Amino acid sequence: MGHIFVVASPSEMTLEQRRTVERDYPGLRLPEGGRLANRLDIEAAFAAHPDWQVEFHQGTEWWSAFVRSSGRTASLRVDRYKGDPSLQQAFHFDTGDAELVVDITAAIAERCGSFLIVDESECVIVMVNPDGSRSDVGETSVGGSRPATHSQQG
Repeated sequence: MGHIFVVASPSEMTLEQRRTVERDYPGLRLPEGGRLANRLDIEAAFAAHPDWQVEFHQGTEWWSAFVRSSGRTASLRVDRYKGDPSLQQAFHFDTGDAELVVDITAAIAERCGSFLIVDESECVIVMVNPDGSRSDVGETSVGGSRPATHSQQG
């Protein structure tokens, strides 16, 4: 069905982690600022895209959103949820079509700042920015509904 995707805000990285990422992926520059998303941010991103069909599920310490769009699917998940939708939390995709994962994360980035997306194979690595721009630095370009800027690793 898809890969697992880790999503990270550069704001949550230490200086050493930022340097390591930038060294490992020449041409990638992690922007300053930004923040983790909260549930309200994520729900607003979904609401801004009426073509996305979203089903929410929640347990005692987690919640997820299963998204369908044009035959593609993605499952966004938040672990260690404390029940407060205004608290910032890390999120990831436990499965999904790479193109839809990037589109969803880009919509969230419009509210929260840049996010780095890495799939489990480290072939798909994309930086999405709040202005809609992005950089594909992995071995596989993802496509998506917004134009990408490419910085292929050599």
